[in-house]
Amino acid sequence: MVKFFLYSLGIAVGLCVIVRLLPKTTTICGVAGKSGGHIVPGLTVIENYLKQYPEFKVLFFSTDTPLDKAIISKYASIHTYVPLKLDNVPGKNYKRYPAFIAQCIGAFAQSIWYLAKQRPQKIVSMGGYISVPVCLAGWLLGVPIELYELNAVPGKAVLWLSPLATKILVCFPQAKKYFNHDKVAVVEYPFRFKPAQTVSKKDACKQLGLNPEHVVLLVLGGSQGSEFINTLIPDFFKYHQNLGKTISVIHQAGSYDLTVLTKLYSKYGIESVVFSYRPDLDICYAAADFVVARAGAGTLFEILFFKKPALIIPLQTTTTAHQKDNAFALQELNPKLFSVVDQKSVEEHKALFFTQLQDQLTELLHVDHQRRQAHLFDHAQ
Repeated sequence: MVKFFLYSLGIAVGLCVIVRLLPKTTTICGVAGKSGGHIVPGLTVIENYLKQYPEFKVLFFSTDTPLDKAIISKYASIHTYVPLKLDNVPGKNYKRYPAFIAQCIGAFAQSIWYLAKQRPQKIVSMGGYISVPVCLAGWLLGVPIELYELNAVPGKAVLWLSPLATKILVCFPQAKKYFNHDKVAVVEYPFRFKPAQTVSKKDACKQLGLNPEHVVLLVLGGSQGSEFINTLIPDFFKYHQNLGKTISVIHQAGSYDLTVLTKLYSKYGIESVVFSYRPDLDICYAAADFVVARAGAGTLFEILFFKKPALIIPLQTTTTAHQKDNAFALQELNPKLFSVVDQKSVEEHKALFFTQLQDQLTELLHVDHQRRQAHLFDHAQ
């Protein structure tokens, strides 16, 4: 067994040395997974690169989840797509570690194979555990690594990989302090939308089949959805059904049962558009007057891009508080745009949250009424 291991190790080392000596091809590699918040900005970076170098081919790694596959299937620019089987780190569930280690080895072996075969110019990584085997394989093969950190406080995978990276790009200035200053630079968040693409509220509502005279509430739980928000917002309208005559809802529900939500909104008399994921989210932002959302970095920067007032409920788990860090970092810079509320506080004082949301919507209704009256007055002149 020891001889076989040493023999295999020798072959692997020899392969790495040979590949390092071979010239790079006109290929760029990307790696991101587990959520649209990682994949979409990663693909945006890749597509911007292709605008400069259209002759390049794209090799892309992600997890093998249905969500990852569904998002990536919409991008024709990817020439080779490799979904890797890699679950989350088991934490204290020690019985799962043998299977997890086997997955890591399998993902690393696949990464070595495809990277050695295609020899890309560089790897663009958006972090997340899926990036670890790919970037480690790339480093061994001498492929430069461009590491993006989209959050205010870096995740574990990015911190682990930072010594291997050629360049580290952060979207929050406060994230710089966690890295080697010779490698790190602050960049704009890689938006999939352009200012020239924005449309009027009237046109956006028309595309979505909504009444443009209504105040439109956009509810975003992220690409994976938020069960908490998916039940919270319909519950709000259960007690405020009178708003149905003046308010419409656009609701991104992720993997939640869309039929259940659609029926609830219909029951409460609320005009709604409910979906799991859609690439043209810019239309939804253009139609919206107000947003209730989680605090993924992509969602927050998009809200800022479209300048929509928002009520943010960060997701906080036992392993990470990066959404909370993101939300407060942007609220500090844009206090008039972002209001941040703690989920535990909402759970304990739901009535207070409902009052806050009602006040926000009522104020928008009042402003909208004044704007309409002014418009009628101008026409009368």
